[in-house]
Amino acid sequence: MIKITSKLKDVVTTYFNTNHYNSLSENTRRTYWYSLNGICKKNPTMTIKKLTPRVCKRLYNGWCEDVSPSHANENYRILSLLLSYCIEIGVVDKNSMLSVVKSTVGRRGISWTDDQVVSFCDTAFTNFKWRDVGLIALLSYKLNVRPIYLRRLTWADVDLDEGVVTIFSDTIKLDENLKIMLMDQQEDWGFQKLVFPRFYKGMNKYVPYSHAQVSIIVKRIKVEAGLPDELKLNDLRREK
Repeated sequence: MIKITSKLKDVVTTYFNTNHYNSLSENTRRTYWYSLNGICKKNPTMTIKKLTPRVCKRLYNGWCEDVSPSHANENYRILSLLLSYCIEIGVVDKNSMLSVVKSTVGRRGISWTDDQVVSFCDTAFTNFKWRDVGLIALLSYKLNVRPIYLRRLTWADVDLDEGVVTIFSDTIKLDENLKIMLMDQQEDWGFQKLVFPRFYKGMNKYVPYSHAQVSIIVKRIKVEAGLPDELKLNDLRREK
């Protein structure tokens, strides 16, 4: 039974079993799943009781600094929804996230052209250190999948025999070129679970790329390819 002293991760698990969550679209459920699990992973001991206005503000500011204001606003919206669920079931009587003043983020109207995507990927594939980001970009563009989901992709999510990738609960068909590229990727990195791994010496293991690390590599590729700095990896999913 959920109560005010319950850990945030237990509340999230309970919410994932509600009719409301399961009535959402696949894409929305996927977004909520990654956002809420990401928050819980970084705050494993957080309880509902500890989510005071001051703590919510600290969390929000951390999301802004670690990733971006737009990412922070998305986490704000989703965590606020979870707290509304807690009000609905009688665990709390107010939503502390609503006390946080959000940053204003202008809507981006920027899209990549096909030629820019080709130039970016061709440049990325000339340097082994950039290849992972190049393939993430290409998959994001062709499959219409957010880069954050691809950074965390595991080989268990990939079926090269069937030529499909499963992200959250969506099974997406690969074209022949993407299938061949992932086969090459598996030949190099199939000995561990991540499709796009980086070795973290401090933990002596392979971990996913962080948002900041990908952003640095993307910037270097754009400079080398002579592409506008205003292009962002997330813009690859925008309709032309």
